[in-house]
Formats: sequence, C-alpha cells, structure tokens
Amino acid sequence: MRHGAQAALPGTRSAHGLGLLVALCVVIGGATEAIASEPEGPAKPPTVVAIPTTDGEVGTARSRRTGRSTRRFMVGLEGVALQTAPLHTHLIRFDRRYIGRNTTLGGAGIFGRWRANDRVALDLGVRSGTLRVERAESEEFVAQDLLLAELGALLYIAHGEVGHLAIDGGFGGLGHQIRYSRRDGREGAQRVGGALFRAGLNIELLLNRLAFVISLRAYGVITARKRTRSEGTIFEGVEPSLRLAPVPVFQTHMIGSAGMAYRF
Repeated sequence: MRHGAQAALPGTRSAHGLGLLVALCVVIGGATEAIASEPEGPAKPPTVVAIPTTDGEVGTARSRRTGRSTRRFMVGLEGVALQTAPLHTHLIRFDRRYIGRNTTLGGAGIFGRWRANDRVALDLGVRSGTLRVERAESEEFVAQDLLLAELGALLYIAHGEVGHLAIDGGFGGLGHQIRYSRRDGREGAQRVGGALFRAGLNIELLLNRLAFVISLRAYGVITARKRTRSEGTIFEGVEPSLRLAPVPVFQTHMIGSAGMAYRF
C-alpha cells in the first residue's frame, strides 16, 4: 500500500505543471491582445505646405497660377517717345520737305500705380518730351517742350504668372513751350496750355520686386491758343496772330513708353 501511494505522486505533480503552463499562455495571450488594441497616440494634424507665389510671398496654388500678389503699389521711371504734328512757324521758316508730316519728341517720365484689385488699377504720371529743329548753315532754331500730367485707370483683361495686359483711359493737362532764336539775335518764347484725354494698352511683366512696363497710348489734345503767352524781342512789331502758338486747337498725339518700376 505504501508503495502504491508513492507511485501515484509523480502523476499528480505532472498534471498540476501542465495546468499552470496553460494558464500562463492564456494570460500572456490576453496581454498581447490588449497591447495591440491600444491606440498609438493622439491623431496628428494635417500638414499644410505653403506654396510661394511668383513674387516670393506665401500664397495658395491659385494665387500662383493667376500671378496675384499683395504688392499693390509700384513707382517707376520710363523713356518716352511722343509723336506730334510738326510746327510750321512764320517767325522762323523751315523747308517743309525736310521736316516731314510727323515729328517725334524724346523724353522721360515718372509714374505711380496702385492695384486696387485683380482687375482695376489707378495710374498717376508726369511725362515730358523735347524736340529742337535748327538750320545747319546758321544758328537759328525752334525748340518745343511738352509736359503732360495725367490721371488714369487701367482694366486688366489678361493675366498670367508674369505678364499682365490692360487697357487704360484717362485725362489730364498739357503744357507746351516753344522757343525761338534767330541769327540777328532776336529771341522769344511762347507758352500755352491745354487739356488731354487718352486711351491705350499696357503690358506689365511682374517679377519679385521689379516690374517692366510697356505702354502705347493715343492722346486727344485741346489747346487754348487764345491764351498763349508770348515774350521776347522776336515778337516786337509783329501781328497779333503771330503771337499765338503755331499749334492747332484740336490735335492727336501718339506716345510710346517703356520703363521699370519698383513694387512694394
């Protein structure tokens, strides 16, 4: 009897060890599932990537495509070519065959422009032109100087990443000075003013801080000839009609300009 009892003890120990092993596997498996089901952490916010515009500023993809910018102002300088009808003076006569049907004055201008929105801008400018006609065999000459002050508006009809096309219209005032010098020493000058109206085309090429501007405009000019101011020895003893500026009351000018502006 004692030998049988001793033989049964090893089997009992083996059954208890197997049960503990099964329980341990169950616990480990449950812990593994609990760890796998836990969230990794709080959700990360979406990443926003800023796209620089063509002006070096941060904007949306749409602003990059349309070339829009927060830089609304520009101030620039430009070269000007102004085409007018030639002067036919009676105080100093020139051969009309050598003057031609048109004369071109060269000059410069300064302008400022404010872009109110993507379609409309306001423009303020001052432009000038000068021409001198003289005889080769003598010191006689006639010189004319034009000064234009204008205010206008631009309507943009085409947009690109860099280039913009606009039509413009405006009005302003014009000052005209004509100077005479004869070989006998008599000299003089005439000054007259007028009103102008303009219409034309503008092209803008917008870079980071700079802009290149090209324009072509037609001007309708109304001159107040009766208000001509004449002074100098060349007008002594001449008829009153010769004291009036030798320009028509109504005339047309063509002005082409090209320049560069700073944007801010």
